[in-house]
Amino acid sequence: MAIVFLIYAQVRTHSFINFDDPAYVSANAHVLHGLTWVGVKWAFTHIHAGYWIPVTWISHMIDVTLFGPDAGAHLLVSVLFHALNSALLFLFLRKATSSLWRSAAVAALFAVHPLHVESVAWISERKDTLSTLFFLLCLLGYTRYVQTRSRAAYAGSMAALVAGMMAKPMLVSTPLVLLLIDYWPFARTDLRKAIVEKIPFVLCIVPSAIATLFAQREAMPQMSNVTALVRLANGAISYIRYLGKTFWPAGLSVIYPFPTRINPTAAIFCGAVVIGATVAVIVFRRSAPWLFTGWCWFVVTLIPVIGIVQVGLQSMADRFTYIPHIGLFIALVWACAELAPRFELGRALPAAAGIAIISLAFVAHTQAAYWSGNIPLFEHALMVTSPDNKMAHFNLAAGYMQRGAYEAAQREYELSGDLPSATDGRYIALSRLSSAEFATGKLPEAKAHLADALTIKPDDYDGRMNYGTVLSQLDLNREAAEQFGQAAKLRPRSPEPHVYAALANARAGHPDIAGHEIEQAIALDHDTANRILVSAIRIPARPRAIDEYLVFLMQQSRGH
Repeated sequence: MAIVFLIYAQVRTHSFINFDDPAYVSANAHVLHGLTWVGVKWAFTHIHAGYWIPVTWISHMIDVTLFGPDAGAHLLVSVLFHALNSALLFLFLRKATSSLWRSAAVAALFAVHPLHVESVAWISERKDTLSTLFFLLCLLGYTRYVQTRSRAAYAGSMAALVAGMMAKPMLVSTPLVLLLIDYWPFARTDLRKAIVEKIPFVLCIVPSAIATLFAQREAMPQMSNVTALVRLANGAISYIRYLGKTFWPAGLSVIYPFPTRINPTAAIFCGAVVIGATVAVIVFRRSAPWLFTGWCWFVVTLIPVIGIVQVGLQSMADRFTYIPHIGLFIALVWACAELAPRFELGRALPAAAGIAIISLAFVAHTQAAYWSGNIPLFEHALMVTSPDNKMAHFNLAAGYMQRGAYEAAQREYELSGDLPSATDGRYIALSRLSSAEFATGKLPEAKAHLADALTIKPDDYDGRMNYGTVLSQLDLNREAAEQFGQAAKLRPRSPEPHVYAALANARAGHPDIAGHEIEQAIALDHDTANRILVSAIRIPARPRAIDEYLVFLMQQSRGH
């Protein structure tokens, strides 16, 4: 736990990331109100950000209540969960195997491995650390049940699984993990009884699994053009890539783009390695039961996120190893401990373990530093993946926009302009690119990109308002008035589009229509219309026009 805090104490000064954090915390109005009954009701009755995860939403609400929208404080809570998970993993293995130092080694590897940085240093992945906390409590409860036959422990284990599924549905494979630990370390021989015992656990995961498939139905079409064979090939390669990054954690990225082409020879080789290793541990399960349980734990818990059912645009993700790594570390540590006496490595093994843990901790500390903000995170992603990583360009552009570096943002948006997602991603890229162009005075380019964006989402209020503003700056006032009029239809109770429509019509030489629009704006909300008008007329810096608009306002506001 101490080494966890040494690695991650730096996150206290980190900020929100523009990738998913707005949906989870920084722009989520339900979360930003803190812990309220209304918020709790929303958490349990709504699907948001592609998940039904009420326990995670409530944890974020509690953080806001305690610390406000302080990104560093929220991240320290995630660090605390990771430290607790490391301790709980040690306790589970210690109780289940009666092995002190092997359990400690597995827990230490879990605590410091750089592939876990994403789960800890990313606020949006609170669901990872929180669900794993309940997963480990589930394993501890089940261990107590096996050793004491306590019905309370059995019920507590199921309750922990239910809570964990409501934090993140990654725990869908938990019943299979329980069967694996039945084989080793518990050495339970009655397979039929063990399977029957898992039926209640299966029933616990069904509602959340169904809700997740329903929630993510909108994310799946993004990859609908990717065939099942390609997804299987990517999955096989990803298993080997995860193994490679476990032993040599270099080139870690927040986004690994889905490959445009997959080498069939590489896919067949990787699939053969995974299948061959699985067959081998089955063959040697009696002489090395810990190898069977550890390897199968790794393979089984990765299946929900390996890409067979592809959600999103990534080929793999560091965060997906958070629970699967436990099985891999069990297999690795027990294998080293069993082989050490044969090669007379008894004294060298602890030293090697210490060096490995310190080295991994150093790399994890370096990797966590990239998560300090949008620009270092996505610049690093582009450096270690591919210059054609469009999602990284897109999010880097948003970071530059936030900083006010509009020319750099424009360049990055142009590089991300043909995102594979044909709807939201493409629309957002075009609209934000136009914002960067507008800020740098490239009005014709902003006009063209906004027009393209509105062909994708013609009913977007903000898009219509922005398009009208660009047209006004280009002195295309009649067209601008049309855009503001369409925006007024999309949000009929807002005075804003009527005010801007009045300004555009006045500049286009239609004072009667302008007067009518001002009347409508004042009828909807006089004070708001007044503020918008006074603010808007300062922008063009045209004194004659300003006098004319003020006359409209003075006449219609009856002395205010």
